[in-house]
Amino acid sequence: MTALDRARKAVLIIEQNAIDREGLAVILRRAGYPVVAVGSPQAGLEALSGGETALILLDATRPDDVREFLQRCRGDQAVGRVPVVLTADTPDASPLAQAFGVSVCLPKPFDEEALLGEVRRHLG
Repeated sequence: MTALDRARKAVLIIEQNAIDREGLAVILRRAGYPVVAVGSPQAGLEALSGGETALILLDATRPDDVREFLQRCRGDQAVGRVPVVLTADTPDASPLAQAFGVSVCLPKPFDEEALLGEVRRHLG
């Protein structure tokens, strides 16, 4: 997938907390990224069926939901290639990233520059 293809696709935010979900959406939209924001992993799976996702920001509040979501995504050839960034209510989120086999886990509250830097790293 080229950078241009990724630019046309959305960042999928899966965040249980409505305030965090809207805050992430505002930051990303203001930076020019198209966004789809949902409140649960199940709704995230439904949103992924459209095939228009370039990056997933996934709330790690419920580890069992995260594990199931990632297993289902990894079982789908197209969706399994979409990069996932976890978000968590912990100052040291790296163990969570390792536990779930993703490259990074951003701690909450969000540092706007760190968030945008990670999005740029994946989307260009």
